Amino acid sequence: MTEVILSLKDVTVTVNKKQNNETRILKSINLDVHPGDFITILGSNGAGKSTVFNVISGTLPVDSGKILHAGQDISKESPEKRAKFLSRVFQDTKMGTSPRMTVAENLLLASKRGEKRSLAPRHMKAKINEFRHLASKMGNNLDHRLDTPTENLSGGQRQALSFLMATYKKPDVLLLDEHTAALDPKTSA
Repeated sequence: MTEVILSLKDVTVTVNKKQNNETRILKSINLDVHPGDFITILGSNGAGKSTVFNVISGTLPVDSGKILHAGQDISKESPEKRAKFLSRVFQDTKMGTSPRMTVAENLLLASKRGEKRSLAPRHMKAKINEFRHLASKMGNNLDHRLDTPTENLSGGQRQALSFLMATYKKPDVLLLDEHTAALDPKTSA
């Protein structure tokens, strides 16, 4: 039997429970993700695609069912704990980066994803060449903007940075929500 990285077992999610317009968005969803799987979720607007991602990442709790990572129940784990094995790129280029931090500072944050952090020296100089090399692979001059606050980047550069941040630690699970929407064809490739 092949190893399962991530499982959704009979996951149900309901929203607006406290108001009188309760809506069940997901009903008994089951999904198994194996190493190397590339799964596409298709549906019209409002079908629940982003809701599935929110449930997997822990930003939306399940009403019933379980979410398992490598066989362990993570249904109640925080998004911060899930960051040890999971990364996400959002369609909205303003999500996933810290706007007032520079490109290099955002990459430094990504290098610490899933680790316990505390107040400590940054050691940016030790990583800057690595960040420059990594950013150069995007082909959109991000490697020349390492000292630029993220809020001053183009939407495409910001999305490219989000992708670099999400893949920096090679997560078990990478959630991509229309991640190429803001990118030019060259950078998308």
